[in-house]
Amino acid sequence: HIGRGESLYLRLTALYQPSSGLSARLKLNATHDRTLGGVPAQLIYCPDGLVNYLPAIGIPLPSFYSARETCRADRNVNTVDLDPTSFEGLTNEGRGYTETDQRFGTLELNWPGSGFQLTSVSAVYDLDLDGLQNGPWTGGAGPPLGVVKAFSRKEVSQELRVVSDLGGRLDVAGGAFLQEATLRNETRVPGNRLYGLPSMAIDGKHTVRVRAGAVFGQARFRPVEQLELAGGVRWTRETRADTAITFDVAGIYTGVQGAPVEARLPRVRSSNWSPELTATWFVNNDLTAYAALRQGYKSGSFN
Repeated sequence: HIGRGESLYLRLTALYQPSSGLSARLKLNATHDRTLGGVPAQLIYCPDGLVNYLPAIGIPLPSFYSARETCRADRNVNTVDLDPTSFEGLTNEGRGYTETDQRFGTLELNWPGSGFQLTSVSAVYDLDLDGLQNGPWTGGAGPPLGVVKAFSRKEVSQELRVVSDLGGRLDVAGGAFLQEATLRNETRVPGNRLYGLPSMAIDGKHTVRVRAGAVFGQARFRPVEQLELAGGVRWTRETRADTAITFDVAGIYTGVQGAPVEARLPRVRSSNWSPELTATWFVNNDLTAYAALRQGYKSGSFN
């Protein structure tokens, strides 16, 4: 059943245009994906061979490897599910899976003016992901560890931009962008009681909050009818903060089993100027050539 899944995709688009130039466009999307097997992985390299070493260390269990394991990349994946009676806090009755739900949409508003066009773009994104997998990907004996995963991302953004259409050789454009986002990543690693492991080996979560803003501007100049020169710049500033919490599952650090331990992490702040220059040659009605020089930018984050 590994890899078997189901998906559902819903989409709605609505356009409202009460007058010439004035328009509103709404796009809504919802998706659901569920796949059995957890993270799609396969053993393709076994340098120590497939020998069952468990009895030699006092564990009378069959090999972690399946009897059909070849350690080659092919169409056959060998893994076992987790026994709910041997682990704590398993979901989906111990069967590996990944389930993803996404909801996102945009609203674009356009207002015409005398010699300019004003545009507003609002967006929202909502992601929830849950999963369970066999920790070391065993295919014979049950795994010593499992992995229970939960991830979410909530995000909203707003952009305003204005573009001129003066009918002459020079036009300008400018705008601003704002974004707020929260990412939560929770990971629990339950231990197999049959191996004498603690019921919860690792338990922790990260909450990353993102706040970003940008302003941008561009000027376009046509010295002749067939040539356009454009230059612009974008200034971006972003702040990220990570609240990392690990639960002291054995009580070794705090003396209290299960007590939260918060790691003190610095904020990540960044700012950048990104220029761009473009030359466009309108050869004819069927052919356009251009050359562009742009500086890209990607802010840093937490590992």
